[in-house]
Amino acid sequence: MIVSHDVGFISQLCTKYFDIDNFRIDVYYGSYDTYIRSKHAHLTKQTQKNTTASNKIALLSDSICKQRKWMTTAEDKHKHKVLIDRLKRDLKKETEKIVHRQKTAFNFPITGQGDRSSSKNKNVLIQLNDISVVLGKKLVLSKISLTVCSGMHLIIYGENGVGKTTLLNIISQRIEPYSGTLYVDKKASLMYAEQGFIDDNITCADYFSSVTGLSKYQCKEHIDELFGIEADYGNMNLRLLSGGEKKRLQIGACVIRNPDIILLDEPTISLDEYSVSILFDMLKDYKGTIIVASHDTRFKEIEGFAVKSIDSHGNLI
Repeated sequence: MIVSHDVGFISQLCTKYFDIDNFRIDVYYGSYDTYIRSKHAHLTKQTQKNTTASNKIALLSDSICKQRKWMTTAEDKHKHKVLIDRLKRDLKKETEKIVHRQKTAFNFPITGQGDRSSSKNKNVLIQLNDISVVLGKKLVLSKISLTVCSGMHLIIYGENGVGKTTLLNIISQRIEPYSGTLYVDKKASLMYAEQGFIDDNITCADYFSSVTGLSKYQCKEHIDELFGIEADYGNMNLRLLSGGEKKRLQIGACVIRNPDIILLDEPTISLDEYSVSILFDMLKDYKGTIIVASHDTRFKEIEGFAVKSIDSHGNLI
């Protein structure tokens, strides 16, 4: 059994799908495309049923109002009461037919984002000159040169293990290069959403506050916007969150203060399709500098992203 949002992966392996949605599990058979078509048909049919039931509810509610009005002046009030009771029973039956889908809309909250993308403000924030990195006896990065200006959006592709994370660690100055020079504007604020996430016995608000420096009250407000559903995520322990929820919290904490530079390492890991679409919308509109390391080719769909890749020999091309 596989639990995953990775469409490319599961579409090659799976022929039976347990779809968890709206507090129920539906089972679909066949290819991934068949599953998607079947689910779409199911939701379309349910929407039609909801519309039919809603129309009947409106008619029944109107009839009940009329009967109540007539009953105030009628001599045979019992007759109208019996009719109203029957209409109420019918109304209840139609109401029970409607399936209410849970709303999970959310946003990545960003405070005070100004326009840093003007042509007169295209200063160099990051400069790498002939950077090489050796880990153990392995050459991971080979004489990499890269210039990143303010407002630039960059995606760095590469297979697992070629050095994408190492490059972000160099830029964030987590590690030092074997050779070459690195310049990062000291006045530029930088936030780094790493690939891993530390499971700790603290609440979401405590984590958010430790990353952003905001008060717990402010953090809870932003967390509510981030998750977009009625649940007390602020007081929830991190270990109770799913992988996707942790990733959303991590990215949200990084972008909330509107830093000049955002580094994202495999940000779409554990995110479902809807969460990915919200993330892409945020990245597309962000005015600051973004560097993403990923093997997710969907980033090519985001307008305005420059594309680089690291090959198996540690070269940036």
